[in-house]
Amino acid sequence: MKFYHGTTQEYWNEIQKEGVLWGSKNCYWYGNKVDRVTWFAKDIKDAGIYNDRGLTKLPCVILEVDFPNIKSWDNWQMVSYNPIPLNRIKIIYKED
Repeated sequence: MKFYHGTTQEYWNEIQKEGVLWGSKNCYWYGNKVDRVTWFAKDIKDAGIYNDRGLTKLPCVILEVDFPNIKSWDNWQMVSYNPIPLNRIKIIYKED
């Protein structure tokens, strides 16, 4: 099944250097440090850069990620706490 992840060009460069998509290091949410977690949208229209108020209008790179073991998903989003190799990722949109 295909899911979508929005990120910045800067983070996309870091993802490529690290060789995996695996959330941000040293990330804080509402002042609390969170684990390396990656959020995915089921529909491309829901992929983008989020902040504490929701989806922003910031320019972003949209990644399509293939999860072959997932057959269906009921919610609009999913979360992965595991690193995802680059061979499962394809850039499908890039704003400049």
